[in-house]
Amino acid sequence: MGAAIKVCEGVGTVPNATKLARILADSVNTARPERIQAMKLRQYAVDAVREGGSSNKALDMLVEKLSSLRLYTSY
Repeated sequence: MGAAIKVCEGVGTVPNATKLARILADSVNTARPERIQAMKLRQYAVDAVREGGSSNKALDMLVEKLSSLRLYTSY
């Protein structure tokens, strides 16, 4: 998705503290490509959950489908 900044190699690696501090400080720079991509992804998510957005519509359809199901009980 292009919104991540790599800070070390592998999950078992401990990043260099100085390098990590520099990367974290630089990560708030709004001109970084990763930051720009993160803001685009944020906007897509906000739009999806708004009234009429894709996630909002999908949830409405799920609720309608579940509401239309009949529950049968056997005794």
